[in-house]
Amino acid sequence: MVLPKNSTMAALLIALTSANLTHAATIRVEKWGDDNPNCGSKTEPCATIPYAVSEQSRANDRILVGPGYYEGNVVIDQNSGGEDLIGLKLESTAGLHATIIRTAVANTHGIAIHQPRVRVGRKNRGFTVGGADSAGYGAIFTAVPVERVRVEGNRTILSYWGMYLGGSKVQARFNIAEMNSALGIGCEQCDGGLIRDNLSRNNGGDGFEIAHSENVAFIRNVSAYNNGAGAFFSTSS
Repeated sequence: MVLPKNSTMAALLIALTSANLTHAATIRVEKWGDDNPNCGSKTEPCATIPYAVSEQSRANDRILVGPGYYEGNVVIDQNSGGEDLIGLKLESTAGLHATIIRTAVANTHGIAIHQPRVRVGRKNRGFTVGGADSAGYGAIFTAVPVERVRVEGNRTILSYWGMYLGGSKVQARFNIAEMNSALGIGCEQCDGGLIRDNLSRNNGGDGFEIAHSENVAFIRNVSAYNNGAGAFFSTSS
């Protein structure tokens, strides 16, 4: 059967629209949960963040983490099926004082982000992340050339770098970096980035460091009692 011309066009538009629709689900993690192929719902949550990321998540999904102490590093890259976790969102339900992530393994980041448009935390719904105390590792880390990553409402402690962000148009907002052995909050090759309303204090090096970046907005940040510069800008504008 040959469709009329207008019907053919309508069918084509529907097909194109359907192809562009993005799957997005909410996956739950709770300390009392269980890691199994069916976990992730409110009544049957997963038990660990790495399992929820690698086994249950797809691009643009949101992972909600309940209060508790979670040991182990979190890597946001690809799921176990090889799909890039672009746009994944990770946030707590009870805020940074009640939701703690700690890596106890040497030479690992607390949370490592390798995909664009990922968001870790939200204002009042972030995490306390620490334990990444090997030289060159951070509590929260993004790798160049990842772009449009947002890190918001988190606390980074007892790591080498509190937060080290690379990639264009990254955003760091409403975070606290304290008691890290080197840098509090760093941004490298973060052209067009936004560093806003953060507190960096009692770190062993600089409070803030912006390096090799153009057109970065640095707004209403506070740096106090750091062992290095309050804010250090290197080859940046």
